[in-house]
Amino acid sequence: MENKLHTKKDAEYCLWYFKKYICAEAKLIGAFGKGAEQSQKDIDIYLPNFFPPAWHDSNSDGTKMRAWKLKEKIKNLLDAREVETTDWNGWFYYDTVFGNVDVFFDITEFDY
Repeated sequence: MENKLHTKKDAEYCLWYFKKYICAEAKLIGAFGKGAEQSQKDIDIYLPNFFPPAWHDSNSDGTKMRAWKLKEKIKNLLDAREVETTDWNGWFYYDTVFGNVDVFFDITEFDY
């Protein structure tokens, strides 16, 4: 799915999926959050109030386990080929049923 065109319909369905199964407060950000009809890159989803921005640096095994479980749950729900932790403390899911999906937990430094 490398150069898949993501449509507004893909993004809206992906958002619905996140709201239903992951976080009722999920929001579209990025191009689709601004009303774009399509994107060549990905679908950006914001999940507010899930983890502090530096959750991966936490010394708490409980926080790390909760994060890992959520990461895997989303990977399975989206049927993603793979997932990687991003340098902005989010997760990027490759080749999901919706295309590529970028999940954010903090958007204070997000340039949309």
